[in-house]
Amino acid sequence: MPGFCAVHHSARFLKVLYIYRLTNKIREWICLKLNTQNLLDYNSNIFPLITLLFKLFHESGAILNEFGMHNSEFLKFELDESFHSLEQNMQFYSRLQHLTLDIILDFGIENIAKFLRVLAKNTTKIGALRLVFHSGYESKLIHTLSPALIHFIKSQEQLRKFILNGNDDCPTEFYGIISALESQKDTLQEVTLEDCVFSAEFSLRY
Repeated sequence: MPGFCAVHHSARFLKVLYIYRLTNKIREWICLKLNTQNLLDYNSNIFPLITLLFKLFHESGAILNEFGMHNSEFLKFELDESFHSLEQNMQFYSRLQHLTLDIILDFGIENIAKFLRVLAKNTTKIGALRLVFHSGYESKLIHTLSPALIHFIKSQEQLRKFILNGNDDCPTEFYGIISALESQKDTLQEVTLEDCVFSAEFSLRY
């Protein structure tokens, strides 16, 4: 299987992984192979391929510099795979420098919190953290996720850039997340709040 061997060999050089982008690429590949433009966005054939590639990346010895997690009702497997991979292969995330969390729904929010807590024990060199909330219930989700986020932020040693995107819902409460950035005052260079209301928590700190 020369094709598989080639993929396995090149996978160990993987440094950047965004699950949503990977999903789109696999969908495009399936459409090309089936000569169709009508494949459902989240056809069931996509998920086994993503899971297979995810495991291949781990087994190949890849070490990520940049990772993007995307939770939605269509990508339920991702939280389980990401959390399982973190428990089984700490090296995969050990040099992570850029982390993006795209929160679509409140689905699996507890698993995301759990993922952040375990990641905090093994990855302390995050330089850029980007949070994007899409659900229309950003304030509620921020409140639910805030304890894990605060713990994660405080665990980092080189955080230089923090971005929180409220995606038009304009959250007004940050539940201590902004205050937690004070622990990074020796390294933090940039804080960006997009589609967020300027709050008292932010003004008191910065």
